Amino acid sequence: MKLSAKEVASELSDFVNNFNCDEDKFVSEFFKDHPTLVQKKIGLLLKVIQKAASGDVVKQTRNQYAIETCELVMAGYKKEFINHLVSNGWKQEKAEVYVNGEFFNLSSMPCI
Repeated sequence: MKLSAKEVASELSDFVNNFNCDEDKFVSEFFKDHPTLVQKKIGLLLKVIQKAASGDVVKQTRNQYAIETCELVMAGYKKEFINHLVSNGWKQEKAEVYVNGEFFNLSSMPCI
């Protein structure tokens, strides 16, 4: 039986809401899938980071550090991705417009 997105999110909440959750084991198991599935899962995690950094998630005392960390991750990624594009022949302005544009989707990676 396939779980819905809501059910998967709830299962993840249940997993982390346990002082004994084995995060290292989770990470190890995460990478045991087929490489294409690993890439899709990482894309999903990046989408979570991008959403948290977007300003659409209410920042509260209990999630402030997580939100701020996601903001820093996105800022650093965008800066480095612009540098990467420029080093591969893009003009600086074009790279900045692309990366900072409203349609930029960090989680959009090719499935090979």
